[in-house]
Amino acid sequence: MTATVLDFDRVRLALDGNVATLVLNHPEVLNAVSTPMLAGLMAACDAIEDPAHDVRCVLLTGEGRAFCAGANLQGRGGAQGAAVPRNRRAGATLETEYHPVLRRLRDLRDRAFLITLADTGLRVHEACGLRRGDLDWNEGRAIIIGKGNKQAVVRFSQRSLQALRDYLSARARLDGGSGRPLAALPLFARHDKGAGKKIKPITTATGRNIVAARVEQILGFEAAGTITPHSFRHYFVTRVLQASGNLKLAQELARHTNIAVTQRYAHLSDDELDKGYYEAFEDKP
Repeated sequence: MTATVLDFDRVRLALDGNVATLVLNHPEVLNAVSTPMLAGLMAACDAIEDPAHDVRCVLLTGEGRAFCAGANLQGRGGAQGAAVPRNRRAGATLETEYHPVLRRLRDLRDRAFLITLADTGLRVHEACGLRRGDLDWNEGRAIIIGKGNKQAVVRFSQRSLQALRDYLSARARLDGGSGRPLAALPLFARHDKGAGKKIKPITTATGRNIVAARVEQILGFEAAGTITPHSFRHYFVTRVLQASGNLKLAQELARHTNIAVTQRYAHLSDDELDKGYYEAFEDKP
């Protein structure tokens, strides 16, 4: 099958089966991407995202220079063997990797999102639905509408608050230019071409994808699926129980209606059981 070649400003796109090759036509400016080149790259990404092309692998190269980077959209290594999450589209992969501002915002957002899940016990849909105005920074807590349409108070740790400050500080210019009250803006926003300059909330699916992508990035492809958003809630309840030993406290903080649900997390290790037994029966007064 003959490859389809599309020419954009300073960018050439070759579509050959499921493989798309992006060629930067001016390698002398590869390390200083110009506005025309960026516009051409975004136009090429639009073509890659067209379902009719069924692109599964993207290669980026420059004419006349030993430069090549690749990303396989199914999760295997590209030209440099770097794995990327399987749920990313071609355009999303390129935009994240080659747009430093978006990449930094996504990194800070994802870090704040994961720490928030771990330290608050929020369910993923609850975290995704938070607005900036929901959080009382002085008290370190937020009032949410949780499971069963019930109002609840959720507490934030100092490290989660600091991670959120870092993220929102980097996002300040976007928020300020939105024309909307800051309190009405989502706490966790999208940072992709589809959102543009608008501040749109992430969806529950995006929240799950953040967890999946970061697990693969940190632990490797073989760890995919071993840690889910609910794993962070499990960590939260277990941490409270280990620190306090108070089942009722853990139930209230986790917002479990039935304490039997909380009891599932009240398992003790063999070492903890041994320690408790010997303290009770073997220690001399």
